Amino acid sequence: MEVKTEVEMKDHAVINLNPGLFAVGRSAEWSERNRTLLTDIHPFKSELVACVGGKKAKEELSHPETVFEQDLNVYFIKWNNIPDNQLAKSQELMEVQEDGEEALVERVGMEHLLKLSTYYRDSIMRHLSILQGEVLDDCDTENGQANEEAQAFQYIHALWQLCEIFYFYLTSPQDQVQDHYIDWLNKNFPSPSTMEGQSIISDSDPVNHEDSPLDASESAEEIKNLVVGMPLRHEETSISAYNTKWRDWHNRCRMIYRAMEGGEENDEAWSHLHKLVSLLQGDEESIMESSQSWQEAVCAMLLYSQPTITVANFPDLVETCFGSFGVEESSAFDHATVSLINGNLGKFIILCNQIDWWFVAHITNLLYHMGLLEELDSMFPVDMHEYFITSYAETLVSHSSLWRVALDYFANCPKSGHEFLEQYVLHIPLTSDRKTKKLINIMAKQKSNRDQYGAAIINYSKINDTRNISQIANNLISAYISTGDLSYVKVIDSVIGLNSLYTSSMKFLSQYRDFHELYKSQRFVEAGKLLVSLLTTHTAPRKFWITILIDAIPLLEGDELVFDTFETYELMRCAEEIATSPRKRDYFMCLINAGQPSKTVPNDVIESSIAEMEQQMQVLNMACVRNLARATIVQY
Repeated sequence: MEVKTEVEMKDHAVINLNPGLFAVGRSAEWSERNRTLLTDIHPFKSELVACVGGKKAKEELSHPETVFEQDLNVYFIKWNNIPDNQLAKSQELMEVQEDGEEALVERVGMEHLLKLSTYYRDSIMRHLSILQGEVLDDCDTENGQANEEAQAFQYIHALWQLCEIFYFYLTSPQDQVQDHYIDWLNKNFPSPSTMEGQSIISDSDPVNHEDSPLDASESAEEIKNLVVGMPLRHEETSISAYNTKWRDWHNRCRMIYRAMEGGEENDEAWSHLHKLVSLLQGDEESIMESSQSWQEAVCAMLLYSQPTITVANFPDLVETCFGSFGVEESSAFDHATVSLINGNLGKFIILCNQIDWWFVAHITNLLYHMGLLEELDSMFPVDMHEYFITSYAETLVSHSSLWRVALDYFANCPKSGHEFLEQYVLHIPLTSDRKTKKLINIMAKQKSNRDQYGAAIINYSKINDTRNISQIANNLISAYISTGDLSYVKVIDSVIGLNSLYTSSMKFLSQYRDFHELYKSQRFVEAGKLLVSLLTTHTAPRKFWITILIDAIPLLEGDELVFDTFETYELMRCAEEIATSPRKRDYFMCLINAGQPSKTVPNDVIESSIAEMEQQMQVLNMACVRNLARATIVQY
């Protein structure tokens, strides 16, 4: 039996077995000869094995059968296969994600997402620099794989940065695009390239070098001054001043162009200068003819024709330039760029999947946290956010050193990750304590992501992870601030026996639950003493003091005297500490952000919420004064 060489499936490829199992149009004859196709899928890897088998056992046949060449072949087929040299980046980039998760725990705000996005893009740029160095080192040899990977990461960085521009910086339809787009193009696709520039400079006669963009001997002083005098947006203090200067400069370009129309048509130098001025005056036809790519054409149109174009009108300009360069010949990167600029995120994500599996998983995750995928969920039969993450994780899980990274990805998918984890964890051999702890940590994380906090705490307790137990407690505190729901009571009860890991946060949650139980049963004096105890023993986190003090107001103003003079003074002392603290606004912001954990809170909402809490603190002070008078009379 012959084992055929492994066949790797490319994007949108069709498997063709060579030699074929039967001739085209003769499948019925093949079946009549007791032949069928046997296949089996690897449980972990993206691999398939196929061979010819018999419909019936040989012993059941009435006559001997002929054996053909195709019957002796076994085929191994791979899909979604990532080369080993690309897997090395997965660990580093997963660490970036883990480092950024802490910024997302307290609040998934745009400023935190931008910081996380910058971490990712810096890592992509470092990996791209390494790849470009390898390409330069191997310039004397053909290294197609290195070139292909370097180009892929150049595209990844470019699309990631463009996503940042249009969803973090240019957030209004009236924002101007020019500076951001030109900066993006220069950083990602500089022209001439570094290699071309070095080639021109190193030439003995760089002026007449074949790659030199313009022969220096053909320059004219007037056009030189025109180019140097071109107004730039960042040099002007206002848009109106820039528009005025740019219109004056543009009119000068037109005047010079008209003056040159009567020149020597057969003079090569003159024709070059005439073409240059036509570019400066923003002639669309000249720009399209002279540009090497549609991205370069867009840049030229921004500089010389529509310098103040806004986000709302920019897609029309891009479509015009893109169409002039032939849509049929464009790459997936080109189409993805245009789709992103047009705001067609569904098409953008599908095209990103053709560029790189790691990229589509992480850019989709970023868009999900920005709240941009909600409208797409109804357009696709699967959850796009989790589909691409789990698909990428499946390519890593069979790797000897990256299986933990794969499980981390599964753990970050609350909806579908649990099923994947169950299947893979059951088949992973536990060869060391370290490996066992990793698995328990991943399972605990997945439970936490699914809001199964009791199970998560129990798992974390098995590996003595007090840090994550405290984080769960903080999440529950934030959940109470957001909803006022005390459903975490069952969570507290399920872990009450874990005394060794009963963190201060968990202790606070337990006692705060007891306070509400006492209050509901109208045992106000006991409830008040417990509330003061949470403050004086510093069991309650400082950021939660405001909530506790506000909880004390109904007890202070009730008919029954709940707090004595000492307890009232303690409430006043804590209120004074908050009022005079340089971090007072931070304490207010903690409560505001906890109340809206998945949104960026508008400034007007922040200010109104702070004003409302300030007013409640004033009510508290007045209630303390009245209660102090009552307590003093009773006591003395």
